[in-house]
Amino acid sequence: MSLEGDSDWLKRALRVVGQTVDLTPYASSSPQAPHNAIHRELYVSLRTAIFHSKKGRTTWTPQAWSSRAMIVEARIRYARMFRTLAAEYLGMRYPSGGFAQGFWESTWETTLSAFQLFVSDDPTRVDDERAGEHQIAPVGGAWIELPSVAAEDMSTDWCRGVMGVESAATVQQSLSQIHRFGTLSGKKLMTVEDLRAPLSVDGLDMLQVVLLVEGRNYGQPRQDFES
Repeated sequence: MSLEGDSDWLKRALRVVGQTVDLTPYASSSPQAPHNAIHRELYVSLRTAIFHSKKGRTTWTPQAWSSRAMIVEARIRYARMFRTLAAEYLGMRYPSGGFAQGFWESTWETTLSAFQLFVSDDPTRVDDERAGEHQIAPVGGAWIELPSVAAEDMSTDWCRGVMGVESAATVQQSLSQIHRFGTLSGKKLMTVEDLRAPLSVDGLDMLQVVLLVEGRNYGQPRQDFES
């Protein structure tokens, strides 16, 4: 008796569930039936390229940005598909709700318009500060504000941002290196991040720092993971 391989099992399972659940929203653009298109992308393309890379095949390695957007887009579709299947076959329900796009975008446009970007040479790592008690420059490093405007060129649906721009020469007059950056409202700290390695602006013409805020309604599958 021959055992059914995982590829054959997945193809059969998708064909069966496709009889009761519409898989079209979760399939990639393809002339194939949805269950076959999903099998080909999920198993043959994504799984093989990531976990079974071999010579002569397409391979996707960690931190390879050229393939990341496609993987993230597919992962979101399949996370939603698995939720739909869990609801259909296991009776699981996921809470949902949230703001309408227009409300979210207008709220953040107003909020971000009051933010200024800053950079600092303070070497303190954000992880070394007590949670919720972050400071601009904990050990007294220098910092400067950057002239800031709305990041209109980077705004998309559910995404708004603010951008700080300054000549590199002006930055270098105050900071030899950049270790930390973030946003302020007035002089109050709003957000802060640190660089894993210091940044020198020597030899640059301009420095740009951008904060983008993306909206996701409650109940959506998680999209981002630390790596």
